[in-house]
Amino acid sequence: MIIRRQTTPQEEIWIHLLFILVSIAILIPFLLVVSISLTKEQSLLDNGYQIIPHVFSLDAYKYILQSPIILLRAYGVTIFVTIIGTIANLLITAMAAYAISRRDYAFRQLTTFYFFFTMLFGGDLFRFIF
Repeated sequence: MIIRRQTTPQEEIWIHLLFILVSIAILIPFLLVVSISLTKEQSLLDNGYQIIPHVFSLDAYKYILQSPIILLRAYGVTIFVTIIGTIANLLITAMAAYAISRRDYAFRQLTTFYFFFTMLFGGDLFRFIF
């Protein structure tokens, strides 16, 4: 049986504020993308990105609807890269796991440390350092 502690009204206020801030942090980039798609390109160059567009325009949607092959090609590249990347990652991971599982593999501990260490510190971490 799980016994849960009752939250106080002050704790509930902090929890609600936290969720409101997280919701705003999620909604603002989405609204910015929608706003950019509804803004004239020259207005973006002149005024930069803004939530409320200075000059309203549907040119981006007209461009996509006039030449849908560009959008289809972009989705094709995305799907291709996703499928090939997943297969390659699965293949390399399976081969490495097999090598590490062998007791007669001479560099077993070093290889295990290498994979474990890179899981702890991802590539994005170094982007912020340098």
